[in-house]
Amino acid sequence: MLCLGFLYHTLRYNELLSGIRKTNARHLIIDTQSRVMMQPEPAVPLFHERVENQSAAVVDEYSYRSSVLSGRPNLAAIRMMMDAYGYRVERLSDWAGILRDNPDLNGGRDYARQGRATIRCVDAVDRGLASVP
Repeated sequence: MLCLGFLYHTLRYNELLSGIRKTNARHLIIDTQSRVMMQPEPAVPLFHERVENQSAAVVDEYSYRSSVLSGRPNLAAIRMMMDAYGYRVERLSDWAGILRDNPDLNGGRDYARQGRATIRCVDAVDRGLASVP
């Protein structure tokens, strides 16, 4: 299952992860912003997103006027979310190494500045690795 560029445009994590869990996906790849990624405690800073910018937010039953709240979970929060839904963070992609080894790679600017992260998660329930049933 791919969750690319979406996790930081929502606060509806329970709904999202419950839906992913129902697919029985064995692996989950999350690509997200990482500006607060390495803080040690789980945190989800909040943001207002304008619904006029459809790539950031859309009008739905939870939006008010012209904005919706979204969050930017750090790695500790993502680990907690994954654990709650039976997944385990397996590894972070080594974008510094990928970009170093592929200097002609286009579109890697945010990764080079460590503004994005790619996280591979594995179904921990299926493999007996989950700490939360």
